[in-house]
Amino acid sequence: MGLDKVAARRLADEHLARWRAGTTYAELAHRDEHSSSDDSEVTDGGVTYRVSRTVWRESGDRAYTMSVTVSEARRRGLFRSSVIRTGRMHPDGSYTDEV
Repeated sequence: MGLDKVAARRLADEHLARWRAGTTYAELAHRDEHSSSDDSEVTDGGVTYRVSRTVWRESGDRAYTMSVTVSEARRRGLFRSSVIRTGRMHPDGSYTDEV
């Protein structure tokens, strides 16, 4: 059975919203310089998902991109299905969703 995209989208949206609300621009800058990614596992509806959070800044851009990727934890491989949600935090602390 494939990835439950409805559940994965909901988890990605929830994790990105929680991350955005609980961090500052300075924390993103520190994280980008030291450890830009982290992974965790979450069980929802009997399925275990891997939630990966990554932050980066494009050269010459002052805004940080925050990315959350959700995939099934038991599936491995380069071409496994996943859902990605991204947003950008600007130096003034404002935030915009990426489409």
